[in-house]
Amino acid sequence: MSDWELLESLGESSGDINSVTFSPDGEWIAYTGSDNDVYIHSIEDLEHEETLRESGGTVHSVTFSPDGEWIAYGGSRDNVYIHSTEDWEYEETLTEASNSVESISFSPDGEWIAYSGSSGDVDIHSTEDWEYEETLTEDTTTVSSVTFSPDSGWIAHGDSDDEVHIHSTGDWEHEETLTEASGNIQSVTFSPEGEWIAYGGWVFDGEVYIHSTEDWAHEETLSEASNSIESIAFSSGDEWVAYNSGDEEIHIHSTEDWEYEATLTESGEDINSVEFSSDGYLIAYGGDDAEAHIHTTPEFDGDPYPIATASYETSYGTTYDIPLYDPDDIDDSWLRFRVDGTVSVAKLIDPDNEPLRARQGAGEEVQGVETDT
Repeated sequence: MSDWELLESLGESSGDINSVTFSPDGEWIAYTGSDNDVYIHSIEDLEHEETLRESGGTVHSVTFSPDGEWIAYGGSRDNVYIHSTEDWEYEETLTEASNSVESISFSPDGEWIAYSGSSGDVDIHSTEDWEYEETLTEDTTTVSSVTFSPDSGWIAHGDSDDEVHIHSTGDWEHEETLTEASGNIQSVTFSPEGEWIAYGGWVFDGEVYIHSTEDWAHEETLSEASNSIESIAFSSGDEWVAYNSGDEEIHIHSTEDWEYEATLTESGEDINSVEFSSDGYLIAYGGDDAEAHIHTTPEFDGDPYPIATASYETSYGTTYDIPLYDPDDIDDSWLRFRVDGTVSVAKLIDPDNEPLRARQGAGEEVQGVETDT
């Protein structure tokens, strides 16, 4: 299968797709939009698994918790709805927002869930008991995007005042304001390795601004798009950054030198959301054509569905299950898997290929996996 090739288009929705996301364990893809529903498909066979209908209004954002235990979504009805991924049963409604919810994000350490929207506030709850924790009020207008850094130390949000505000999660104090953009901020995201933060929005020259998280200095401006930026995503290992805009295309750059890499054009309509799978093998996007399109990345070189799972714990203490797609990954009880963007080799101790756990570091034996030296 060639680089960036279309794998599948999911068309369960009857309205515009506003948000698309993968579960961190690579088991599910979810998308949602103007028909008020959230559609969930299995990555194993891309079959439709479940439809969530708690919202009753247009859904603007959907996301999974970092441990894959919860899925949260919200939109025009001002609430955030949370379901268990074990049986898709409704669990909780968060009601702190006073207007439409535009963006939802879990902290990577699983401790917090934050959401923002037309009220101009960012509301934060504990995931332990879903109790309200804090409201960030740095913005004065609609907050279209909220996100946590991969170490959960920062929370960033962008608003219609053309600024990105960054707070510490230790005391929720305001830390920095990024002001490179000259239009409403629609998307803010940190790279998975935590090296960069990227943002863009309703600027009709279609620019994405990238800053270093070390000192928040402006690093690069990506300008391949010809219209406003709606969504930005980094791949695992910080290998690529992808963004979409009103020009109906997905633009992809290498983060090594920020050079342009590829353009995806399957949609043919305005695109509202783009996301990479946690293993870096797949990229999905959706928009006004009512379909979620899934492409393979250059990392992908095998069967489209996982045949086993390896798990690892990052340097931040977050554990991810990584599906293995390539039959060559398993040969004589050995497998290859990605750890923080680096391909590692491990020996299967469990002969039944049950989900395994390994920690970063050569030669370390942890819970059923012996890493190769």
